Amino acid sequence: MKKILIISAITIIGFTSCKNEKKEGTENKVIEVIEKVDNTEKVSKLFTEFNSLYDELLSFKGKSDFKKFGFSKGGKYNKWLSNVKELKNNPEAKLLLQKGVLVGYLEQLGLSYVASKGKETEVTKSFNKIFSEAISSNPIAKIETEFKIIFDSTKVSTYKIEDLEIDSFKPLIKNLSEYETQELKDLPEYIRHTLSIVVPFDITKESLENTMKSIVYKKSRNDNDVDEIIIFAYDYKKDIGMGYTFGKLLWAPKGKIGNATPEIAINNNRNSYKFDITIKNKVGNIKKSDLPTKIELEIYSEIVNENGQYTGKDDDEIRKIVMKKYKIKTVKEYERIYLKVGVYKIF
Repeated sequence: MKKILIISAITIIGFTSCKNEKKEGTENKVIEVIEKVDNTEKVSKLFTEFNSLYDELLSFKGKSDFKKFGFSKGGKYNKWLSNVKELKNNPEAKLLLQKGVLVGYLEQLGLSYVASKGKETEVTKSFNKIFSEAISSNPIAKIETEFKIIFDSTKVSTYKIEDLEIDSFKPLIKNLSEYETQELKDLPEYIRHTLSIVVPFDITKESLENTMKSIVYKKSRNDNDVDEIIIFAYDYKKDIGMGYTFGKLLWAPKGKIGNATPEIAINNNRNSYKFDITIKNKVGNIKKSDLPTKIELEIYSEIVNENGQYTGKDDDEIRKIVMKKYKIKTVKEYERIYLKVGVYKIF
């Protein structure tokens, strides 16, 4: 019965909200943010050092003393391994990914030669192919990290961030089983921020969009290592975690989840970034009379058993309990409250 009531209301209200939807203005006072970083000289210097160490490895990998002792402490070739680790620990070494390599790859190649006694294996062949392509490619071009976040500062609403979740994961570009252990460790962390915000009930669609974009601008400017941002917008704090009620935003490579790459995570290159924004039809069309009261929200919460206090009871049992608790006189009034709040949340 409850589902039928809501479905009927959806049909009616959906049609009405489409008719009443306001046209949004096209002339905006725009803020355009462009950030550029030129790392050409740094990349060139680091790659020269990397290439020198690579050539050195190729020169001794087939020697008998390397085959016998490898990188043993006190041995002839331990210094090479120390130099590679020193370069690897250089905070700027991550810029080498602009050439398609990581210092960890070189370290792993050296250790692979120790294990194979200087012989070529599928692993060493793969690394040598990567390094050869990087070395034979065109000279390093001027690389700029550029991205734009455009929003109208005059249409940013008040809001409150009620929840923030920070997640990090490895940006895999092939199957997990295809990675060597060390290669997996060397991958950078891709960082995602998920925010839940509460905005005024009478916010417009245009204002909500600009507000969410302004949050992305602030977050990305304050912490350039944030690689992905998701925002869920609500008008009621208690709805957080139960599906957004007003809108959502995703800021990510190509505007989609799952497009993370090591290059993006390391270089913070935002050239491919786009917004994917969804705003519900009711936003901008809500009257005060449409808003559920605090007591109606409480009643609805109990009807749908949000807190699990009525688990195991059927709809009739819950209705009797709730009507008695809140002194609701008729079934019609009970269903009116359920329908009003349910439809409001859905749209």
